Amino acid sequence: MGWVLSMAVVEGLSAEQIAGRLEAELGEETIGDNSGKEAAARLGPAAVGIHGDGRAVILHEPWDDAPVLEDARLLARLSRGTRVVLFQLSERVNCGFFQVGCWVDGARAWQITHCREEPETQEYQILGVPPGIFADKAAPYRAQQAQADAAGELTCYLGAAVVDLFVSLTGIHYDRPGWWWDLRYRVLRPVDRASG
Repeated sequence: MGWVLSMAVVEGLSAEQIAGRLEAELGEETIGDNSGKEAAARLGPAAVGIHGDGRAVILHEPWDDAPVLEDARLLARLSRGTRVVLFQLSERVNCGFFQVGCWVDGARAWQITHCREEPETQEYQILGVPPGIFADKAAPYRAQQAQADAAGELTCYLGAAVVDLFVSLTGIHYDRPGWWWDLRYRVLRPVDRASG
């Protein structure tokens, strides 16, 4: 049992500009608790809203066959001339999948993934050069994890450093009650390119 949140924080682009870069158009507006699979089904493949500080936040359907926020070609286009911070969280009992990454000016700058259930991400899989603050964020969780492992506990602490890094970079606390409930999202629909 658990839940999934997959999102991107885009600096300096409007919802309309994002739709254009993703070759989409803005559909109907939605509001409410946009977390979890049921809400993602209501939103469609992806939706864009504007955070209180003016930054755009994209939520997407992580169960989709080709999630928008995992398409390198689209992320390159979306991040051209700006910065996009990606976040994916799939929490389950005792562990989960945690990922934060950054695309800048059309290229992936770095990505950090943690999932205890996969050998290559058991501690942290780091691609590129992450911000220096990550080492400071991860140190106390690594110590806590070492103690838990020594005691034979099944609890996983390492994912919290990934979440903390996302919060530090964006100022968005994914678990603060109601932070996304008050956002109005516009559904992103693929542009209808009727052949003619």
